[in-house]
Amino acid sequence: MLRYSNFLAIAWCCAASLYLLLVPAYSTLGATVQASEQDVVSSAVHVAGTATLLQVNGLQALFILAVPVVAAFIPLLVPQRAKRLAAAVAGLLVGLFSVLGAMSIGLLYMPAAMALLFGALFPQGRGVRADV
Repeated sequence: MLRYSNFLAIAWCCAASLYLLLVPAYSTLGATVQASEQDVVSSAVHVAGTATLLQVNGLQALFILAVPVVAAFIPLLVPQRAKRLAAAVAGLLVGLFSVLGAMSIGLLYMPAAMALLFGALFPQGRGVRADV
């Protein structure tokens, strides 16, 4: 169960980061009005547009969105005997990222944090006894 939850968390973090980088998250709306001497509008131009997180914030957005992805990879990089602890630490890191960014992008990463913590708490899966 631990291995499946780790891969689920990695896939979720990667998908959320790609979504945030590629889907427009910002929109702009503007208008230009030209008036004549009698305060009669002679022309009005409305401008609307969208931009992605990468377009607005630049390359620093890549570093910020890489934090949960790198944290989700932690359990795969440690020896077998430390995988539960690594999954718990990774789950806490992704959860902290999610809470700190809850007002903007953080909640997209909460399922990954829950998957990592679930895998750390129940590594053997349901119905399988660890002492057999």
